[in-house]
Amino acid sequence: MVRQGSILRVVDSYGARTAKCVGIYNRREALAHPGDLISVSIRRCRPHKKLKKGELYKGVVTQIAQNYYRVGGVYVKATGNYIVLLDKRYRAKGHTSWKDPREPYAKRIFGSVDTELRYTGYFKVLSMSSKVF
Repeated sequence: MVRQGSILRVVDSYGARTAKCVGIYNRREALAHPGDLISVSIRRCRPHKKLKKGELYKGVVTQIAQNYYRVGGVYVKATGNYIVLLDKRYRAKGHTSWKDPREPYAKRIFGSVDTELRYTGYFKVLSMSSKVF
């Protein structure tokens, strides 16, 4: 499971390699599951990119490295903890132009994502990924 302080691998093309979980949104328990929104701090990034080490971003958990129950009596497990960084811009009060906060920054997503993102409304992430697992 993903909890505060967990190191996660970023699987999009925006430039971050690893990130550390700082907080979990909309959860009573201290664990994040696939499809949950979390706040992350960038730990490692690729050179010559826009983002910097230590910046705060929001991200959605796409896969976790522990067994979790899926409807239908199946347990699913991934090879690691993966996230996709989401756009920080949203509609402020009084502004007409806005961007959906569930859209990712990147143009590509590497690897597969879980189907639980469909239930939480991250359809853009699902359509950009190569596989839905």
